[in-house]
Amino acid sequence: MRTSTGDSEPAGDKCEESVDVTCPKIPRLMRSALNAPSTSTESVCFFCEAGGSDLRQVLTFAVDEKVRRCANVLGDSVLLGKLAKGDMIAVEAKYHPCCLLSLYYKAGHQGNPSAQDDTVVPYDCDSDSLAFAEVISYMEDAVYSETTPVVFKLSELTHLYSAYLSKFKIPQNTKVNSTRFRERLLENLPNLTAVSHRRDVLLTFSHNIGAALHDIRDRSTSDADAVHLMRTAKMIRREIFSQKTEFDGNLKNDDSSVPSGLLYLVTMILEGIGKTAAVDSVAALSLAQLIVFNCQKRRKTVDTGNIQSVTRHAAIRETPLPMYIGLMLYSATRKKKHIDKCHKLGLSVSYDRVLQLTNKTANTLCSQYRDDGVVCPPTLKPGCFTVAAVDNVDHNLSSTTAQSSFHGTAISLTQFDGRNEIDVCTSYSATASDLASDIVLPLSYTEIEPCILPSRDLMVPRVAVEPKESCVNDGEYKWLEAVADSSTSEKVLNNISWSGFHAQLNAHTSSACFSVLLPLFRQNANTAAMMRHTLSVVQNVLHKVNDGQVPVVVADQPLFALLKQIQWHWPDKFGETKFVILLGGLHTEMATLRMIGHWLCGSGWVQCLVQSGIATAGVAESFLSAAHVKRTRYAHTVTAAALYVNLRQSYLSYCNTLSDGQAQSFDEWRAECAKCSTQFQHWSTVLDLELLLLSFVRSLRSGKFC
Repeated sequence: MRTSTGDSEPAGDKCEESVDVTCPKIPRLMRSALNAPSTSTESVCFFCEAGGSDLRQVLTFAVDEKVRRCANVLGDSVLLGKLAKGDMIAVEAKYHPCCLLSLYYKAGHQGNPSAQDDTVVPYDCDSDSLAFAEVISYMEDAVYSETTPVVFKLSELTHLYSAYLSKFKIPQNTKVNSTRFRERLLENLPNLTAVSHRRDVLLTFSHNIGAALHDIRDRSTSDADAVHLMRTAKMIRREIFSQKTEFDGNLKNDDSSVPSGLLYLVTMILEGIGKTAAVDSVAALSLAQLIVFNCQKRRKTVDTGNIQSVTRHAAIRETPLPMYIGLMLYSATRKKKHIDKCHKLGLSVSYDRVLQLTNKTANTLCSQYRDDGVVCPPTLKPGCFTVAAVDNVDHNLSSTTAQSSFHGTAISLTQFDGRNEIDVCTSYSATASDLASDIVLPLSYTEIEPCILPSRDLMVPRVAVEPKESCVNDGEYKWLEAVADSSTSEKVLNNISWSGFHAQLNAHTSSACFSVLLPLFRQNANTAAMMRHTLSVVQNVLHKVNDGQVPVVVADQPLFALLKQIQWHWPDKFGETKFVILLGGLHTEMATLRMIGHWLCGSGWVQCLVQSGIATAGVAESFLSAAHVKRTRYAHTVTAAALYVNLRQSYLSYCNTLSDGQAQSFDEWRAECAKCSTQFQHWSTVLDLELLLLSFVRSLRSGKFC
């Protein structure tokens, strides 16, 4: 009989201890286990409830079914509670591949008959099936993650299956049969489609076939366009490299310098299809020339730390446009950085090439001058009337670092041949020297003989001049009549000014005159030796260009006085019968304005201008000395118009006092009044002088001196 002692344990405790030893403890399924808190499936694994970047989402019911079987085999109450919420696709379950493989591995190698009942189907999950499941999972993940249609190669999937078999340590005695493996894939994935393509078998899902075919069509179209561009580029480059365009001194911008195919292509790009035959695009020709100029067979590179490509333009593909841009920039700025910047942009030739061209041109001309023995530019047209002009050239450098200045002499020649277009004559030889040291002019041009004006008194020759009654042009009186009519009528003329009236009346298109500048002299112009040498140079040029013409030389007032002294000291060689020395048009006008101002001094003319509001007192006083040529000319124009209006009104008053037939003509009445009144004669002379000045200015502007 068992008695209880103090050390004895209760019977219930012994029973519980015996139960724990003999049978396993079955966990009690409670609602708390079913409703266990689970983290969001959007960012954690369904099995380990941990995050990660390699999470995959369940997309097939096969995975859900296998996970349920494994959970029943293992008796995992937590996993069964999660599965009780619904299938894994509906809850958007995500998993780590390693966690899913671990579940499959535990279920495949653990058999627990006590956990099975009559309703649970035994699950036989071997390593081969696990490897096959990994391949299917890979395909599903690829379809889910890729936005473009996914196409699998059977050979690649076979290699992947073999890799998984090696991972699960399954011996492979033979190579995996690709045909059977394809059948297994098609059997487990009903939407999968297999297509044979040459030696490969391509696998894709049914809903991707349409998108794949559309993508292939677009890709084939873009490939065809790329092939067309490549063939067009080859054809154009073949035409460019087959044609040679070397610079021969002619900068004429025509389509002979570029291939016709390239010009047609650029014109179609700019103007559109179908307009190339009717549109003559200068922009297309310019772009085509730049393309030819920058085209290269192969581009060279220079390793200077950073590999840079070097553009070397071939001399046989120098089109007129980049040559013109380089020469134009050199002529306008003489700046190397501007030309080199355009050269780097592919718009111009280099600065060194520009210097080479200018030196070749200069050497070609100097060689011709030395052969002829006279400096005569080839652009001068033979048999045309030619006028020479001489002036001093002063270039004072304003820079603080300047060390010298230039004070020389310039001679220019102008031809009035009546041609509408100027013939451009280029003197360029590709074989000429490109060195600046070889530019040498003839000695007859560069060597100046010494000359000193004699100290004896000058013998000014007498010149017989037949005076004319009036040198005023009839056009000036037409303008005065128009001014007088507008002053008495209500109709206002638009062009009542002197220049506007003649511009509207004489729609004369003056012919182009051509001017050339001879090489500059370093000697000062205000010397007798330089002026005498100028007359000799002009005489030699005219002897070659227009033999028989008397040389005409135009100069300003100081040089004009010096040239006249040379004429009077050496009449046999430079006399007035052999040379015509003219004072410049500006100096002639200034002298005439000062002469008229001297005539009007003290006559009250200045006060009339001030009272009429034409000018202030100071400005009106400056009109007497012709301080400002344009303002003074305008004042005399207004004065001439006012004098003629008053003169005409006086004549009309005279005619009204007499009967018909007894009145004198306007000229007779004017001459008679001048004899009777000294004041009338004074202002009549002022009117004649002002009209004579306006006739001279208009002759200079229109080029008509007769």
